[in-house]
Amino acid sequence: MPVLKLGYLLTFKISIFIFYLISLLLLLIFQTKIPKNRKVLQPIDLIIVYLSTFSLIINSQGLGYTDIYFFPFLIVTLLFLSREKWYLGGLFFGLSFLIKWQPIIIAPLILGYLIKLDSKKTIVRVLKLVMGAITAILTLYPLNKNIFQSLSLSFFSGATSDPILSNALNLQWINTFLYHLLFPKIFSPLIEARIEFIDLLSGNIPTFIYFLPKLAFAAVGILIFVRYLTFRESKKFMFQTFLNTSLLFYLSYFMISSVVHENHLFVALILSLIIFIVTPSARNRIILLSVDFMNFINMFVFYGITGKPIISRVLLGTDITLIFSLAFFTVYLILLVSYFSGSFLATTIREEPIGKLM
Repeated sequence: MPVLKLGYLLTFKISIFIFYLISLLLLLIFQTKIPKNRKVLQPIDLIIVYLSTFSLIINSQGLGYTDIYFFPFLIVTLLFLSREKWYLGGLFFGLSFLIKWQPIIIAPLILGYLIKLDSKKTIVRVLKLVMGAITAILTLYPLNKNIFQSLSLSFFSGATSDPILSNALNLQWINTFLYHLLFPKIFSPLIEARIEFIDLLSGNIPTFIYFLPKLAFAAVGILIFVRYLTFRESKKFMFQTFLNTSLLFYLSYFMISSVVHENHLFVALILSLIIFIVTPSARNRIILLSVDFMNFINMFVFYGITGKPIISRVLLGTDITLIFSLAFFTVYLILLVSYFSGSFLATTIREEPIGKLM
């Protein structure tokens, strides 16, 4: 057994590096298999972009998050969806969220994508996708006869019941600052201007501050979903529309919902990479660089690059995490507004009258 010879830490690091390389290989395969609507990103350019995505290196190699383990499965999921292989897409999507729950957040957009393609065959596509996901789950049945009960416990008692309001640079981190500042008797006061996460299980903290952000995300998510379904584009651009909308949908989760951690932006980074590979435009490169920067800063301010903060978060009497949160949330709002106006998708697709799609 490698773990006995190399030790747990080194074995873990090697496994992460292997998945890092596998992800690159799959992105290169993805690049050759997707439909070509515009200029193609050359393999050497893709490799340079991948290796220079700094937050991906910090997430996996530096801080040792396990997000890299679901990266290959999500790539293959998107590849099969782009090629209309619904059962296989569902199978690998199921494998991705069995590793970590975050990918399942874009499930509504996958459903929307299946609906938009051809309303006559929607039910068949959805059934194939669901059967693929169920197949992925059933692969664990020989190891655990109570797999569905275990998944339910994991989701409702783990993923959705984390007692932390926020540990990421988002709207709830801004609210965390305001709660400390305005209600110090309930949430404890700021100590030397430093913001600390709120443990929802400590003291007499009102439960509404946990549920309201989730309701807010649900409301924004529904609006995005409806706008996505009513957006009219030619079929050759539908996959790009799906990717762009999935990115915004996931950013809405990260920026608005409660129980969000600093590394949860990883799915947005994957989507940004895929978007740039599908349509390597200057705008999409800027989006990738922006998400890469946001992802890096989220991890760096809390845990540095190896697990320990390198710099003091408080400068000139202000916690810099508050400044970054305000900046990132402002950027998100601009993207949200531009999506509903149509300009967010303007460089890759154009909205067409319904009559032109027939």
